[in-house]
Amino acid sequence: MRCGECQFDNPAAMRFCGSCGKPLAQTCGGCGGSNPPGFKFCGQCASPLESAGPPSRAPASLGPSGLPSQRGAAERRQVTVLFCDLVGSTQLAERFDAEDLRELVRAYQAAAAGAIERYEGHIAQYLGDGLLVYFGYPRAHEDAPRRAVLTGLEIVASMARLNAELERTYGVALSVRVAIHSDYAVAGDVGGQGRTEQLAIGKTPNIAARLQDLAKPNTVVVSDAVERMVKRWFVLESRGEHALKGISAPMGVWQVLRVNAMLTPLESAGRGLSPLVGREREIETLVGIFEKSRAGATQIALIAAEPGLGKTRLLHGFDTLCPGRPTFIYGGCSPYDGNTALAALVPAIHRLFGLDPSAPALERAEGLAAWVATSGLDNPDALALLSGLLGLPCAARPTLAVSPQKQREHALALLVEIAVRAARVTPLVLVIEDAHWSDPSTLAFIDLLRAGMSGAPILTVVTFRPTFTPPWTAGEGVTRIELTRVADDDARRIIRTLAGGRALPPDIERRLLERGDGVPLYLEEMTKALMESGVLSLRDDAWTLTRPMEAETIPATLRDSLMARLDRFVSVKEIAQAASAIGRDFTFELLAAVAPVPEPTLRAHVTELLSAEIILPVGEPGSGEYRFKHALIQDTAYDSMLKSRRREVHEHIATTLEAFVAQGSDVAPATVARHWEGAGRGESAAPWLNRAAQRGMERGAHTEAMATLAHALEVLAALPASSARDRVELETRVSTGASSRRRATVRPRWRRTASLRASSPCVWAGRRRPARCSTRSG
Repeated sequence: MRCGECQFDNPAAMRFCGSCGKPLAQTCGGCGGSNPPGFKFCGQCASPLESAGPPSRAPASLGPSGLPSQRGAAERRQVTVLFCDLVGSTQLAERFDAEDLRELVRAYQAAAAGAIERYEGHIAQYLGDGLLVYFGYPRAHEDAPRRAVLTGLEIVASMARLNAELERTYGVALSVRVAIHSDYAVAGDVGGQGRTEQLAIGKTPNIAARLQDLAKPNTVVVSDAVERMVKRWFVLESRGEHALKGISAPMGVWQVLRVNAMLTPLESAGRGLSPLVGREREIETLVGIFEKSRAGATQIALIAAEPGLGKTRLLHGFDTLCPGRPTFIYGGCSPYDGNTALAALVPAIHRLFGLDPSAPALERAEGLAAWVATSGLDNPDALALLSGLLGLPCAARPTLAVSPQKQREHALALLVEIAVRAARVTPLVLVIEDAHWSDPSTLAFIDLLRAGMSGAPILTVVTFRPTFTPPWTAGEGVTRIELTRVADDDARRIIRTLAGGRALPPDIERRLLERGDGVPLYLEEMTKALMESGVLSLRDDAWTLTRPMEAETIPATLRDSLMARLDRFVSVKEIAQAASAIGRDFTFELLAAVAPVPEPTLRAHVTELLSAEIILPVGEPGSGEYRFKHALIQDTAYDSMLKSRRREVHEHIATTLEAFVAQGSDVAPATVARHWEGAGRGESAAPWLNRAAQRGMERGAHTEAMATLAHALEVLAALPASSARDRVELETRVSTGASSRRRATVRPRWRRTASLRASSPCVWAGRRRPARCSTRSG
């Protein structure tokens, strides 16, 4: 059961969160609604909660007259696939008895499964001695490719540890090959006759399997797509382009050498980023806080922001612009190290002592001993305490006969002393990023540091998401900074900086601004994807389109993080998908008609979407009007539906809107036409396009009307020949001629051509002459 406060996954039977202690809401198995602890019946649908099983992966069916049930249905989503295979299994089978071979394979699988479990991968299949593993499905993670690569490296490392035992027992050392690819796939239940599996179907798993053949024993290789998403965190080496069986174009292959441990997350974030834009006030605030800390006042800066608004970017800018050249000590928390004490600080402590975190343990132990010997610390247990803190071997043992817990407390106190001594030489800035994933020991260290500063020039900066409540929310020396979306002018500066300082075509820039929603990460990734797509060329010092743009897609670097937001609220994801098909703006009235669950249940789902800030209320209070907070969240919800399901949803929306029109509601004809097109029903869309054009002509918008009619003719041209299609085409061409005659700016030749088409429908309709024709329509 996921905690709504800290997002920690708890076992299903828990009533309080094991990470933060908050009460866990009970999820109703009938309607998916959340209930406070202690409820025996659901407050939304009155279903008994004690007998309800764990929540299903999707809410209950939306009814035979509405949207089809999502239970067991498939989704389109980005999936990162890891394929791991045992090297030389045929030779092993010949060498060992089947029973011994089984034990070898089980030992290898157990070692691999440990790494997979740590990074929350999903073992989809055991393929003999191979493992097919998914990241991003069935549960999305915002950093799925990074998790997959870390898993691959850990599998290889775990084999080295396992082989030490296998060589003693069986006289053999096992080797593995690991390959990773990431792309869209259709994921869902596959199988029959009572046996199903959750599998990803498409080329993504096939490519991962083909890449595995190119890996050398005990190495990890990744595709170009993965390399682009993880190169900030790992050292990779190109293995050139390779033709893969069944894949039309050659694919770049990269070998992952190691984690880039010497590159701090701040340095990593700074590589390739556009200049800091729109955060001048926040930088000024941080500099002011630093000046107070340099004067000896205890200061802590709390930076809260949603993902993508630029917490790390702001820190990088502060690091660059901070006066006095202080020492930055950086600790980055991660979602897979929340139960590891001081996981965020251990790499930073290594750097404080001048140690390479990626060096062998013995080498680091020698470096630590040398540092302690020259540090001037008068604590005889310093080396033993610090070695234990960093997990390094040490011959010395603490002289204090205390428990391991007390030893850790002494070690943290010693670390505070070291930090204070260092700050008295050079001002110190301690950065703890993503504290919503922090472990208790890291938070405890910050408390100790603040209490033991003794006027030392130390500034503590903590970043987190708004769902996290830090322990230091009030008091003297606490400053909270809330990052918001950037203004349009600043958003344009981000776009134009990435475009080499030049403006993009106005229509392209407008679309980027609309879809970016003022989120720097969205703007940056979409602009980069556009610049890399090849649809723009630089002519006369200006960007111009070289070919028509294809349908806009979400950059691969954003898909996982956006999908992860939706997956956190699985009980309402189907409602979000239905709303996404309506549009970015929608009304409760239309959503209720499209998703006919009981009104109290739907209101509860909408409330949950509001609480999650996936949607926002618009208009007057109580108007029932809503909008997706980010255009890309709407796109993600929409893209996750299968094409067949999209058509079904659009058809239901279109028929509902037609019913609204019949009841006298003022619905834009173009909106009805858009949903009929989404349903693949061009014959139903064309008449509504004609209505939209007629409305435009009535309002004097003849240019727009002509464009709408031209689009209607394109829709009709794609339909099979029939008398009904010809009748609608005739009406459309007559309207085209009427519009062209009204348009004073139309060239005479075009006007004559349009009039000829309108007066000779039997020549133009369907591009054929029927045996008998009539100019009367209907």
